[in-house]
Amino acid sequence: MLTLNKDTIIKLKEERGWSLCEFSRKSGISKAQMSKWISGKSNAGRKLITGIIRAFPDESIDKLFIQ
Repeated sequence: MLTLNKDTIIKLKEERGWSLCEFSRKSGISKAQMSKWISGKSNAGRKLITGIIRAFPDESIDKLFIQ
């Protein structure tokens, strides 16, 4: 099973200079849900995984996920 690589995703967000609001907009995930996932208060479901892939279309799956 694949797990999102949270540290890498946060680093990619920061490298792009995206605020939480912008990251949420690009991923199509609510700011509240994204904040809960980043802080560890919720797990990544299908919608969040799809949104993160949408936000980083040029990044490889190997970079976004831990196997």
